[in-house]
Amino acid sequence: MISRELKSQSPGSETVTFRYQTAFNDEDEEIFRAGQLVPAGTYVEIDGWRQVTLDVPGTLPASLDGRRAEYRRYYCPWLQETA
Repeated sequence: MISRELKSQSPGSETVTFRYQTAFNDEDEEIFRAGQLVPAGTYVEIDGWRQVTLDVPGTLPASLDGRRAEYRRYYCPWLQETA
């Protein structure tokens, strides 16, 4: 596990620093568990169909079928706007 820091600032408020831990799978992708505080972004449930998009740092949702939900980041470089 690796510890990382995440800084977040809401308009008109102070900067808040979050600490979170992450693990990696065999493909060197970060793995996140349900309930874990994560940076804003899109996440896909591993061995599942669920896709979650967080606009601000927050926690990932639990599974509704009793399994332990684990997520990985979902990258779509072709959807990124070019400057």
